Amino acid sequence: MFLLVCFMLLLCVVFLYVYYENTLLDNIKLISILAVLCPAAYSDWNKHIISNKLLLGALCLRILLFVFELVFNISNALQYGASELISAVVIFILGFLCSLIIKGSVGMGDVKLISIMALFLGASGIVCAVFASLLISFIYCLIALIARKKHKKDIIPFAPSLLLGTYISICLFGF
Repeated sequence: MFLLVCFMLLLCVVFLYVYYENTLLDNIKLISILAVLCPAAYSDWNKHIISNKLLLGALCLRILLFVFELVFNISNALQYGASELISAVVIFILGFLCSLIIKGSVGMGDVKLISIMALFLGASGIVCAVFASLLISFIYCLIALIARKKHKKDIIPFAPSLLLGTYISICLFGF
């Protein structure tokens, strides 16, 4: 796991050069969310649970980064901060309702993780990341069902798909 995190962080340093139009804080936010998604994906894959401590730590990190954004560029920080907060609240409400209406469809850990991701990625970034994640999850489920490794009623961890989908989204679009 440590090697995976180191590898992902090393690849993230490339963002600083490839996405030079992003500010340093934007790139730090991208690197931070990928660093949070790595242990979340590992934990979800092995134990089917995403730690609330990890999510709380990610929230604290985002608040700290927001303070830096306020110091260095208050006008953009307020505009983007509002967008990120609104998208996180909307995603949380929709995810919560989905978990209540359709039992076993999505876990609350996944809902909280996607909401935290929205705070880091913003509205457009979270749409791209979740879409890519759903596509990856669909392909995984299709292959697992064909290979008879999983059945229709089995639990599929979503955080690994979120990690890959977010990484692909960042690589393709820069957010």
